Amino acid sequence: MPEYPYMWPHPRCGIVRFPCALGCGWAHDEDAFEEDREPIVVPVGASTQDINRIFNERSQQRAVVLRGRIETGIRDHFAAAHPGREIPAREAR
Repeated sequence: MPEYPYMWPHPRCGIVRFPCALGCGWAHDEDAFEEDREPIVVPVGASTQDINRIFNERSQQRAVVLRGRIETGIRDHFAAAHPGREIPAREAR
């Protein structure tokens, strides 16, 4: 489960930490406030439905990339620090 180690007004607020499930002290940090590097292009005259679709597609793309970074970090950590150990599974809610 993620942790939120820094609260407002700390300069690092927005950091979401995913600690090792085995409690070894390692963690993968993500900045929830990091801005998207790609501009969102909305055509002039786009309908509300078009704008909604554009933002939903971008959100889904960003979620896939974010999840990939987190899962890769965790897998790499387990391979290096806990070779042969299975990553504990948890049920998605």
